[in-house]
Amino acid sequence: MAAISVGVGWFAISALRNSKTVLPLHQPSHQRSVERTKEPALFWFVTGLYATASLAAGASALWLARQGSGD
Repeated sequence: MAAISVGVGWFAISALRNSKTVLPLHQPSHQRSVERTKEPALFWFVTGLYATASLAAGASALWLARQGSGD
């Protein structure tokens, strides 16, 4: 879970730095690049989706670690 959190968080940070990200669709033929200047609403939606997934995976990793420690 921690690795998933870091990986997806890296996608979100990379999108913010480059002003460009990839649309996360299931079919590879529908995946495409989304630029902040051309499609700002979709860019922020996708970046927020990556950030939310990263935070959720991180919180799950912390919760699982706490449950495993026996407290």
